[in-house]
Amino acid sequence: MINLNVIQEILFLLPEVIEEHHLKLISFRVRKEVFVTYNYEQSQVCLKLSPAEQRNFHSKHELSFYPVPNSWGRQGWTHIMLDIVDKQVLKEAIFSAYSANAPKELLEQIRPEDKE
Repeated sequence: MINLNVIQEILFLLPEVIEEHHLKLISFRVRKEVFVTYNYEQSQVCLKLSPAEQRNFHSKHELSFYPVPNSWGRQGWTHIMLDIVDKQVLKEAIFSAYSANAPKELLEQIRPEDKE
């Protein structure tokens, strides 16, 4: 199962990602914008994808990816069940969320080998 250490390992490959507490969750931000939260009690990550990416991940991995069931979900916020998601798929989703929320100059700093 994927835990906080694995999530941090993936997220800290990305430029200017910081970790902060957010309510009862742990949030990960880029330039003050939350784009990933970790809920250890429910063993899930919530991340902000574009609506198109949300549909794409959900259609390919419908057991592990599902939209947040409210207006947040319509904005792209997506739950990922960590007990069943594959690490590489989670990494792809995190990179997609980062790409949808980070400034262009930060995206240019990501090395191709980090994406693999």
